[in-house]
Formats: sequence, C-alpha cells, structure tokens
Amino acid sequence: MTPATALQTLREAGISVSLDGADLIVKAPAPPSAEIVTLIRQNKPALVELLLRPSPPPPSEADITRWLDDHHTLTAPNRCAHCRQVETPAAMVVPFGGRSAGHVWLHPECWSAWMANRRAEAIATLMNERIAP
Repeated sequence: MTPATALQTLREAGISVSLDGADLIVKAPAPPSAEIVTLIRQNKPALVELLLRPSPPPPSEADITRWLDDHHTLTAPNRCAHCRQVETPAAMVVPFGGRSAGHVWLHPECWSAWMANRRAEAIATLMNERIAP
C-alpha cells in the first residue's frame, strides 16, 4: 500500500492525520479499529514523509477534461446516471455528451450535480496520482 493510499483509507474512515513538527497527529471520532491501528503503525514513517512534502499543484482544467474524457461513463437510456431514478413521462432523461462511444443519460436538473461529482472524482484521482511515490 502506498502512503497516499494509506492516507486516503484513513480519511475515508473519518480519521484526520496531520503533523506537529515531525510527530504524526491522528484524530478519530471514535477509537480506531485494530486494522486502522495496524495500518497507522505500518505506514507511520511513510505517512510523516508524505505529509512533510510540499503539496502538489491542483490539476489543470486540461488535466481534468482529459481524465473525464478517458473515464467516460455510459448509462442505460431509461435511467438517470445521477439520481438512479427510472425515466417517467413526468421526469424524462436525456442524453449528454457527444462521444461516439455513447451518452450519459440524465434528468436535465441532475446534470450539474452529476458533473460536479465527476469533476470531484477526477480531481481526487489526479491529486492522489500526484502524491503517490
């Protein structure tokens, strides 16, 4: 496991990890599981090193667009990709995207939230790739 993956796992578990000088500070909303304690112990030096590195710059708009294009999602034409609701006469789903590979089907009112989630996924993935050794 890379230090970046370990850090992401801790954050997904609701655990904040920071530094006080060169000391690792771990804060959890509840006592961490034995697996989490083991993860921290096994990765402590690498986590400290990772947190001491300067933060990489955020991905550019070109990087984000390229990632979105490379990780295009296809969905069924009768279900919204964001809210997962089936199309009804009162709530039509329409195709978004112009790729020859297909479209993403969404309710028009779901597009902005769906796109915001996709951008967040792209940024998180690209940032994780930048901090991984």
